[in-house]
Amino acid sequence: MQWTAGAQAGFTSGTPWLRVNPNHREINADAATRDPRGIYAHYCALIQLRKTQRVVQDGDYSPLLAEHPQIFAYRRENDAATLLVLANFYGEGAKAPLADTAGYQLLLGNYADSPALLAEEVLLRPYEALIYLRKK
Repeated sequence: MQWTAGAQAGFTSGTPWLRVNPNHREINADAATRDPRGIYAHYCALIQLRKTQRVVQDGDYSPLLAEHPQIFAYRRENDAATLLVLANFYGEGAKAPLADTAGYQLLLGNYADSPALLAEEVLLRPYEALIYLRKK
């Protein structure tokens, strides 16, 4: 594990038996925990959503766009809200045709300029994930 940008990537003060990757100065746990747009911050936000949005915990799951070759999409719904999750796991953009999109607000996106409101067709950028919520 590359812990820091320091000597031996912060792993040891001795001589490691494996070579330290030269990218440890840029890619390390210390830098990741301080990046407000990084993967560590994103996972913290996902954990916070699970703790604060009951629909994430107990909502009924319904797959969407099951035949789409690039997009993983689903809804979770309970008596108080509907959660919509869209994720593109590929390195090229993909269109997600949706129905019943009124009233959804963005909860979390992994791009800084994720669309605040849900449209009937969403263009998901490479590796983009969006989570929307509609309260009842």
